[in-house]
Amino acid sequence: MMKQAAPGFRGTVLVAEIQDHRRGRAIGALETAGYVAVAAATADAADVVARRRPDAIVLGNELGDGDPIDLIRALRSDPLTADIPILHWTNRSSDPEQIVRTLQAGASMHLGEPITDEALTVGVSALLQFRDRQRELEVALSVRGSGIFDWAIPTGEVRWSPSLELVHGLEPGGFSGTFEDFMSFVHPTELERVGTLISSILEDGEEYFVCYQGVRADHQPLWIEGHGRVFRDLDGAPTKLVGVALDVTSREQNLKRLDELRRLAATLNTDDSKADVMATVVKALAGYGYDARLYETNLPSGDADNDVIRYRTDLFVLDLVPPPDALTLAHSESEAREQVRTIADLAVSALRRGWRYDIERETASTLQRAVLPARLPELDGWHLDAVYEATATDRNRLGGDFYDVVVLDDLLVAFIGDVSGHGLAATAQMSSMRNLLRTLVVQNEGDPAAVLGAAASLTGAVLGEDTPFVTTAIASIDRISGKIRYASAGHLPAVLKSASRTATIGDPEALMPPLGAVFASDEAAEASAGIMETGDVLVLYTDGVVERRDEPIDESVEAFVASLDATAVELSPQLVLDLTAGDGLNDDDRAVLCITRTS
Repeated sequence: MMKQAAPGFRGTVLVAEIQDHRRGRAIGALETAGYVAVAAATADAADVVARRRPDAIVLGNELGDGDPIDLIRALRSDPLTADIPILHWTNRSSDPEQIVRTLQAGASMHLGEPITDEALTVGVSALLQFRDRQRELEVALSVRGSGIFDWAIPTGEVRWSPSLELVHGLEPGGFSGTFEDFMSFVHPTELERVGTLISSILEDGEEYFVCYQGVRADHQPLWIEGHGRVFRDLDGAPTKLVGVALDVTSREQNLKRLDELRRLAATLNTDDSKADVMATVVKALAGYGYDARLYETNLPSGDADNDVIRYRTDLFVLDLVPPPDALTLAHSESEAREQVRTIADLAVSALRRGWRYDIERETASTLQRAVLPARLPELDGWHLDAVYEATATDRNRLGGDFYDVVVLDDLLVAFIGDVSGHGLAATAQMSSMRNLLRTLVVQNEGDPAAVLGAAASLTGAVLGEDTPFVTTAIASIDRISGKIRYASAGHLPAVLKSASRTATIGDPEALMPPLGAVFASDEAAEASAGIMETGDVLVLYTDGVVERRDEPIDESVEAFVASLDATAVELSPQLVLDLTAGDGLNDDDRAVLCITRTS
């Protein structure tokens, strides 16, 4: 009969033992320790387990007409009872081989006579604690989209936790348990790299780290980041590789989409004649596999077909047909369509600008001279200098590059940014963004992450309808210690040049989307960029300084850093522009802000 739970209840334990005195002894010891004991003496123990669902089982040698090994196997094969701890409690006459078979069948622990009542209850307690830790770990891993792997290298056996099987689209128990099966979940283009990396780690490594593209069992894309450790025998031969694998698919896809959208935004970041903008939009979208159909006259009426996203404005109609594999690049159809709409938003924004190209250039020029700082602060121990240059192909076509410096007690807060587009509209919006950021710098006491987080939620309201993309970076420098705090919203990384090295600052994974983007976040991650020593120069710049036709932006930034590193003379904004002048056919305006610690 099942006892009522007493104060200090620690769980329910089934005692399956045919001998009355052993069963009674175990029940008494467990109840004294705060457990509720359930008795079973025959082969009906499995039914008792199913009805009562105990927290643990104390299993004796004999079950009347039942076999303990059969009971253990039945419990372990049922997902509802598979993780119940089983303590195998044997008497003095127990067959050692039977004990081994019982443990091999799935018993959690063996205790043999003679033992004390305390040893029995402590054994049950240890099993329950271990079971609880396992459950907590499994829950944590499943919530984070991760799991544990264990590779026995000499035998080739690989074990995946149930949560890791789910990450790969398998049901628990669906992984076959071989190294070859693991490699079948690696994308074909990654097989050689991953295989070579693992071989190298097994040869002489200890820490295991790999990030690779994989394929789920349902053929959906997957990115895995693995962390682990290699264990070796006394001769140094690898015996085990144990670790945790994280599902980073969302992170990798977001980074890829952000990079593609940034590149597309840069391509469409043009103010030109209507015909040129239309040609640019159609060509750029075709490069990403999209069929863009633009109507100025004979505008189509009604709704578009299911595979077409239609944008109707007062000036034109844009039909956008995504590539056939668009849905495979996202977790759901709704997410995929949202990505396509974001691309369409970029195209529509560019097309609208094409209809507004003819703007009074002199008005834009006058306004830009008025909104950029007439002079920068003069500070003891620091030298600030900046320069702005219109596009080389049309010196009168001014754009949206801006910069400013705010001094708050011992903090020097500098920011630089770029409003997409050119002409009067971009210049006016640049003025609004500069004023907004100055205000937020003061309100948030120079905290870069807080400033960008607040700006993300206010940009649309400040810039109004057809809000453009705005990239910006903020550096907050303690003038006494030289410590830099840095945050960026879709902007290219700043460069810190010191006596020993020249390198970009900021974490690419901490990059938040451009301000004004439909997918923008109001959370920005702040990165500590080290300390500025005397003689160090921090260079903030806009994309027009480094971007070149038909060259990946990452390569352009690397070349830019290398050119600054190779420069022996003191850096200045004009020198930076001279170093990056190239062939003189830059299609964007350029701004550079240099901050030098002089003492």
